[in-house]
Amino acid sequence: MVSRTAPGEVWGFALLYLLVSGLAVWRSLPWWTPVYANTAWWIDYEQGFVKRGLVGEVLRQWELVPDAGWIRGVSLSLTAAVWLLFTCLFWRLYRQSGCDRGVAWLALLFAASSATLQHMVLDEGRLDMPALALVLLAMGAVHGLRQGALLFAVVTVLAWLALWVHEASLLLFIPPLLSWWVYRHGRAGWGWYGAFVACMALNMALVLGFGARDGGLLEQDFARQQALAGGWLVRESFAVVYAGSGQQNWAWVLERVMARDQLFDHLALAVFCIVPYGWLGGLWLRQLHRTGQARLLWVCVPALAALGLYAVAIDFYRWWAWAVFNLHGLTLLLCLCDRRACASLCQVLRTQGWAVAWLVLGSLYLGGLGWDVAYPLADLPWP
Repeated sequence: MVSRTAPGEVWGFALLYLLVSGLAVWRSLPWWTPVYANTAWWIDYEQGFVKRGLVGEVLRQWELVPDAGWIRGVSLSLTAAVWLLFTCLFWRLYRQSGCDRGVAWLALLFAASSATLQHMVLDEGRLDMPALALVLLAMGAVHGLRQGALLFAVVTVLAWLALWVHEASLLLFIPPLLSWWVYRHGRAGWGWYGAFVACMALNMALVLGFGARDGGLLEQDFARQQALAGGWLVRESFAVVYAGSGQQNWAWVLERVMARDQLFDHLALAVFCIVPYGWLGGLWLRQLHRTGQARLLWVCVPALAALGLYAVAIDFYRWWAWAVFNLHGLTLLLCLCDRRACASLCQVLRTQGWAVAWLVLGSLYLGGLGWDVAYPLADLPWP
């Protein structure tokens, strides 16, 4: 049975959503300047093509000199745009569902989660946000255009650019994009999907084969950019696009993943994020199975592709954050397109108030997920 809200409660839920969103931003807005992440905006193509250099090259061509304040403004503006997009989609789903309380709980989960707004705000300055913006535009094209050459061209160009912004987009954002495309247009487009995958593979081959700069040029390149920036760039961040950094990353992963503090951090992540989300997802799968729609949940599985980056970089909780964000996004799109799937999820959320409350209150208390520390804003009592 659908649990609809009274007219007065609609505005109450809207105000609660705005309050929770504001608390989430306030909780995780960093009081420090993330200069390590910001340094990547100074990588450009002046000395030739290099991975992660697209944003810096655009800024160089426009003769813009990005300082920390400018980068913060752009990052927070992109975060605000993503929040506004999701807010509009949640409102549409809420009205479409007849003001079902379950949709309100789903929106509150998104607003409060340590992996969505809070992570974006806490980890501001990453190139993840420009890449995400490009992929969201591609997902909009999938929704608005008919299957064919034009859609293929638009989606491929936007995804190609996202990979040039940051090559991690191949696992962070491209799998959810492809999943949405297949769901939206069905099996008739397998030829286009295959061509898209081939283009992404070619792009990654170019990035991996020609995107690393000669390590011997690191010092002179960094000195030049450091002088232009005014002395605040971080050498270790700038060095990731130079030959030899990949092997160093793998060594760090092997060293860090089994460290004692990482085991405790993963335990906290499991208790406050993975287990409750998994519980809700399992109950939703059971509901979908009863209605003969269990296969729909496979639309959401590609969201977890971000976890494949565990093998190459130590930003473990950054990968979890984007996986959870992608799950929220694909779930929202699936509910907008399938009323029965939406009703099943709403029923789960209405009957599992303890899990929703645990996720919302726990996230607001702990703050956003970090990158190599699960909850850097919380004082967890680890031994």
